[in-house]
Amino acid sequence: MIWVFIIVCFIISAFYISIVVVNCKKHGSFSNWVSFYNQCQKEAEIELENIKKERDKQSVFLKEPTVVDLEINSDDIKKEMIDNHPWFAELVESNQRTLEQGDKLNDAYNEFKINKNYEDVIAAYEEILLDDDSKMIGTVHSIRLAEFYIATNQHDKAWGYLNKLALQTYGLIDKIRRTQHKILKKEKKYTEALLFLMYYYMHKNKRNGIFQESMFRKDANVLFKKIGLDVDCVDQITTVMRTQIGDNIYDEDILRDDLSIILKNI
Repeated sequence: MIWVFIIVCFIISAFYISIVVVNCKKHGSFSNWVSFYNQCQKEAEIELENIKKERDKQSVFLKEPTVVDLEINSDDIKKEMIDNHPWFAELVESNQRTLEQGDKLNDAYNEFKINKNYEDVIAAYEEILLDDDSKMIGTVHSIRLAEFYIATNQHDKAWGYLNKLALQTYGLIDKIRRTQHKILKKEKKYTEALLFLMYYYMHKNKRNGIFQESMFRKDANVLFKKIGLDVDCVDQITTVMRTQIGDNIYDEDILRDDLSIILKNI
């Protein structure tokens, strides 16, 4: 190993010596080459200092804008965009409506938590959420209105509203089916309640492709007993759920037909 190290050092030394020899020949002598190198280094330092001075000089005119400057510029740009671009004006108006509607619903809900007045909160929610152009469709407030209906035993109204909501936004389909399951369970329609609970878990688990079997069995345990399902039927139902989710089959019609076949054998 020591010989390898000596050879490498020799090669590196020869390389640098060759550089010195070449430059000495080019500049006449070693001292001339050193003088040339020092002169280049000095010129480079001078150029760097000039660049720094120029940058500092420009920074006087390019000062950081204050908050007031930014607000003025922002308002001016916004006004110009609204005046010259109709699509931008519509966007600003839409965003403003969204904020206003959200504030109204939040205020109504916060007031409800204090006074528990269902009539007032339902009226406030209906005014905004039953409008087809509402900006709050698909938000947490959408499901709350259905829950207010259920709490006041307006099951038919809640059911119709949830069906309409399912057509308006797919993003809440799992929560919609869960809420419909609650209605059916409250009305003691246990077989239908089980089906909608299966819908709920199917849509909920679509996001990660994993069937949460233990949670499903826990939630459905009361329904299994009310319907009178034995252990074999329960296993068949969970197998159907596990298979559909595992195969990325998220079809409510197929799930309903599979449950009907299982229940026929009871």
